[in-house]
Amino acid sequence: MIGSDLAGVGQKWNIALPLMYNTSPGEIQVTAAEVDHVPDGIRILGYGAYDRNDTEGVALISRVGSPGMPDFDALENHATRAIPVEPGTESDVYYVVRVEITGNVTDNITGATFTYRSGQHTSTQSLPFEASLRLERPKPVVR
Repeated sequence: MIGSDLAGVGQKWNIALPLMYNTSPGEIQVTAAEVDHVPDGIRILGYGAYDRNDTEGVALISRVGSPGMPDFDALENHATRAIPVEPGTESDVYYVVRVEITGNVTDNITGATFTYRSGQHTSTQSLPFEASLRLERPKPVVR
């Protein structure tokens, strides 16, 4: 599980979905990914797919605008086309969900479903996934 307990209402966060690995004997074309459960207090703003070479590895979770983190808005978004994944390999491209904190969050974002083509067949596959975002607790005042 990935997460942060330093979120604030109005903040936007990018969260990486599970990496895509092709276990089939032929190439697949991934066409979409989305999370399965979004708790109260979080709103999905959109999805993107980015090359890990452009993000200097997989950026698991980051607040939009955080220093030293990828600026996904400035990178090529591969989600506008099918992403090929060769047999027996992990894709260099990974999906990211952008969320906004809208209120108190007491549950986790869970599950990720990918849509892909193999030959003429379109399929979906759900993968385990969990991300936790919680509002930062006020620091106690010491007097």
